[in-house]
Amino acid sequence: EVVKRNRVLRLELQRLATTDPLTGAMNRRRFLEAAEREFRRGLRYDVPLSVVLFDLDHFKKINDTYGHAAGDDVLRHLVKVAQETLREPDLLCRYGGEEFAVLLPETDAAAAEVAALRLRIALEKSVAVSEEHRIRATASFGGTQIDVHGDSLESALSRADQALYEAKKTGRNRVVFKAAPNRALRLA
Repeated sequence: EVVKRNRVLRLELQRLATTDPLTGAMNRRRFLEAAEREFRRGLRYDVPLSVVLFDLDHFKKINDTYGHAAGDDVLRHLVKVAQETLREPDLLCRYGGEEFAVLLPETDAAAAEVAALRLRIALEKSVAVSEEHRIRATASFGGTQIDVHGDSLESALSRADQALYEAKKTGRNRVVFKAAPNRALRLA
């Protein structure tokens, strides 16, 4: 009985150490560890790998209008929509605040952009419910294919962040992809 209880407690501690407590998405630390493993796998087997960063548009306004509990409900709703929209092998993480990251294994830039567009539209069409409020939210997305032979994970994340900033600067609720340096980016 004690051994079983200790095992359950150990599993719970592991979950708490690797999962965002609000949304249930993986936390940043676990995401970076998993992303590094996928990066090495992409290099070893020469398979494409892409990353997308996204965050809710005007999240402060949601919190100011409906309260922080409603903002939390919107974040949980976003994760639910993302989990329903993304593939099982895709890694979803709460990167910080209202910003999220998705690593898309075996996915080139064109397919990653389609996945980001699909998620953007799914979120835009959905409604988060918080008490008596029905809240619509949108998100901006920035992404890139990781050049496993010439990139580092950090440089790819930085490039995706630049693309996210560009999406926000050019009107929000959009997807922007940036090519790796010295590499043509084919978009369908």
